[in-house]
Amino acid sequence: MTVPDIDLEIPAERWPERWRELKTQRALTFEAHHRTRDGRIVPVEISGNYLEYEGGAYCLALVRDITERKKAEEALKRSEAYLAEAQELSHTGSWALDVASEKYVYVSEECFRIFEIDAKEGLPTREAVSRLICPEDWDKVRGDLEKLLREKVDTSSEFRIVLPSGATRHLQTTRHPVLNDTTTDGQCPDIGDGQAAFAGAKSERCPKPEPPVIQCRD
Repeated sequence: MTVPDIDLEIPAERWPERWRELKTQRALTFEAHHRTRDGRIVPVEISGNYLEYEGGAYCLALVRDITERKKAEEALKRSEAYLAEAQELSHTGSWALDVASEKYVYVSEECFRIFEIDAKEGLPTREAVSRLICPEDWDKVRGDLEKLLREKVDTSSEFRIVLPSGATRHLQTTRHPVLNDTTTDGQCPDIGDGQAAFAGAKSERCPKPEPPVIQCRD
């Protein structure tokens, strides 16, 4: 039995190329699909090592069945796709902030869309997001975040942001302290213009915000 008899990704004509690659790199780890004795096809992870012994050249390969891992990965992908679709339909973004570094460690696709931030530029800093908050609402937002850090309790804020396009958007963010004491996560649904009590107490639009002074201590 030869390698091409087992490995569906390496037909006989490609084996010399893979052998040269292994000989050059001395060790390779990759995924493939193998055919079992009873004809089943299973996903595997292969760790191959090039060996020379008594004048001969050999490949020592360790093969691991990763069927369960692939099933878990597919389930996770489906779950993430459902979550992204649900957030888009409800206009609700989610995020996680490392308070120590004042950098976001996770921002959902919908959150990028709500804040009109280009995801290709990477995760934003807290300062970059704070610059969008309407000055009239900043003290409330900052106070609620400081309460979360000080008392380790969930907090919620309603506020407006001025988007790069110039439009004003009403948001409500709910924060939750994570157990490591340095990270908080939360969600920020776009609550639109239907919040009469909130919008009626302030001007419907707000001036373009100035960069806030960020002070965040335990």
